[in-house]
Amino acid sequence: MIKLIASDMDGTLLDGRKKLPDDIYDVIEKLYKKGILFAAASGRQMASLEKLFFPVKDKVVFIAENGGYVKFRDEEIFSDAMDKALVRDMVLKISDRPNFRFLLEGKECAYTDHITMYKAMTSSRFNYNVKLVENSADVYFIDDEFVKVALSDVTTSHRLDFDEMHYFFNDRCTAVLSGDNCLDFQNFGVNKGSAIRKIKEKFGFAADEIMSFGDNFNDLEMLAESGHPFVMGNSSEEMKEKSKANIIGTNDEYAVTATIRKFVLEV
Repeated sequence: MIKLIASDMDGTLLDGRKKLPDDIYDVIEKLYKKGILFAAASGRQMASLEKLFFPVKDKVVFIAENGGYVKFRDEEIFSDAMDKALVRDMVLKISDRPNFRFLLEGKECAYTDHITMYKAMTSSRFNYNVKLVENSADVYFIDDEFVKVALSDVTTSHRLDFDEMHYFFNDRCTAVLSGDNCLDFQNFGVNKGSAIRKIKEKFGFAADEIMSFGDNFNDLEMLAESGHPFVMGNSSEEMKEKSKANIIGTNDEYAVTATIRKFVLEV
């Protein structure tokens, strides 16, 4: 019997306009009544996820920051803060690149010194809690724990080659593509799969009791931890091959809730 259903957000549960399926709250309510938890698993910050699911907030496990911060209701299940010296080195290394933008993602808020990044992330498209700081490198003056550093190229929507950043920091942290123009840095071992393992330990779930949905490379570990993995039809061919998961419809077809209704709720 399925006891946990975890879904990625952007490119998976959310459609191309960044909108939730119309029936998602109803689906979550029906799952909860059957004793099944729904987990929103995303590279997004905790506050952004909680706003999206506010009507059913107490019935959702939140896997934020690609697994760097996990909560259920008001209880923290897991978090893994990055070393501030590493974060500062990252900002300084890339500070001379006018096309790159950093978003320093803390447990309480996100931080940037770029007004374009601030406007983008506080817009209705993402609805982040963001503070505009004078200098992102002044990390020691920010009273927060950083669980992720996001790097994006604001000049393009196409996947880029971030090899240089990998080269300089691959011995200190891990990096994974979370979108066509986004690269996420976190501590070694932190990913959505490690978050699923923490949830397994917390609630006593087995892999065969977990269903998951994803579309990008930062979902691979989560899919591997699930006995019933599904990958979106809009995923890249490389992702479909690597995931070894069942391929369903696209995010614009709201294939996640359709699959849940068909195989779990049977409606």
